[in-house]
Amino acid sequence: MRLVEKVWPVDLAWVVTSNRRVHWSRRYQVQHYHRGMAYVMFRHPPFTFDRARITVTFAFPTRRKRDVANLYDLVVKPTVDGIVDAGLLPDDDDTHLVGPDIRRSPETSPKGKVRITVRVEDT
Repeated sequence: MRLVEKVWPVDLAWVVTSNRRVHWSRRYQVQHYHRGMAYVMFRHPPFTFDRARITVTFAFPTRRKRDVANLYDLVVKPTVDGIVDAGLLPDDDDTHLVGPDIRRSPETSPKGKVRITVRVEDT
């Protein structure tokens, strides 16, 4: 089974849920940031996938209750787009991608940071 996993910390300000009412320009900045970060982390892959499963796990600085599904629009989807831009997957349609599966880590991250773990594996 082939697997690529990348982990990076993000300032809490860059993790915006779809429940927050933010200006369209701030939405663009957040989406652009996550797409670019995923591109940088996954560029020059050792191999490519024809079909893969993507799991995105978030570790927050506190254990308070959160709805990680609300991170799809502004964080997860741009991250998947960045992975496609990097060439790891040919496209993010349902013939090439299973998921993305969004999860919360039971661990905590440092204060003011969110640790994002993206795992891409063969299906």
